[in-house]
Amino acid sequence: MEEVDTGPSGSYGVLDELGYGPVEGEETLWSRQASVEEAGLLRVRRGEPVTDLTRVVRDVSGRVVEVCWTVMVGAGVRLVYPVRVD
Repeated sequence: MEEVDTGPSGSYGVLDELGYGPVEGEETLWSRQASVEEAGLLRVRRGEPVTDLTRVVRDVSGRVVEVCWTVMVGAGVRLVYPVRVD
């Protein structure tokens, strides 16, 4: 997707309109030390902790429709996930 503003429905809404509606995804989190480049961009010291979050989302056929990689400053990261129990 090349548009910065995907409108009120967001990127998942646009994918759904195109027939690629996301149905399942997986997020992976891990902590590690910041690289030299990351330390500069995040304004922390090299070696300070950062948290990586990688998300892969698939449509009903199993096709990957989103890959997102986020690096966050490790101090003070709080992630909240809903858990559904069937």
